[in-house]
Amino acid sequence: MWKNLSVEESQRLARENAKDIIACGFDLTRTFIFSDFDYVGGAFYKNMVKVSKCVTYNKVVDIFGFTGEDHIGKVGFPPVQAVPSFPSSFPHLFSGKENLRCLIPCAIDQGDTGKMSASNPNSAIYVTDTPKEIKDKINKYAFTGGQDTKEKQRLYGANLEVDIPVKYLSFFLDDDAELDYIKSMALAAC
Repeated sequence: MWKNLSVEESQRLARENAKDIIACGFDLTRTFIFSDFDYVGGAFYKNMVKVSKCVTYNKVVDIFGFTGEDHIGKVGFPPVQAVPSFPSSFPHLFSGKENLRCLIPCAIDQGDTGKMSASNPNSAIYVTDTPKEIKDKINKYAFTGGQDTKEKQRLYGANLEVDIPVKYLSFFLDDDAELDYIKSMALAAC
């Protein structure tokens, strides 16, 4: 929707993205990769309608910055982007499992109000980044929740709501006890 690509080129890029995801080593028994071209319909579409009715045009314009020059496909796309986070969108996989968690890729420092930019290579860590590029991005762009002085750090500890490394660890660190320990050390104002 955001680039002038043919449907065929979009499908080709989707296949390439799927290969990148698989190459990351996701557990194939717990990972479902799909294309909107194949899944928009049925329960998926039902959830799109529900989401569409909950979000105002003004809210979508505010979040995505749409203007009168944007085509209608862009304005209608946010529900398509949102509904994969609901298990009921895929009843053939998750019937009766309403409380499942879902990982939705986004630029972690932008939360739910921004989007990654393909034109800005520093807006996200990509699966195609080298280990050096990943390290450089984290060292340069990963804001921590630490205070700006030692004294404030000792008094107040870290603000984990804005701590990017902790956010990454919450997604990728398998050991919850270790994550809790790291958080407690940051909060303890070490």
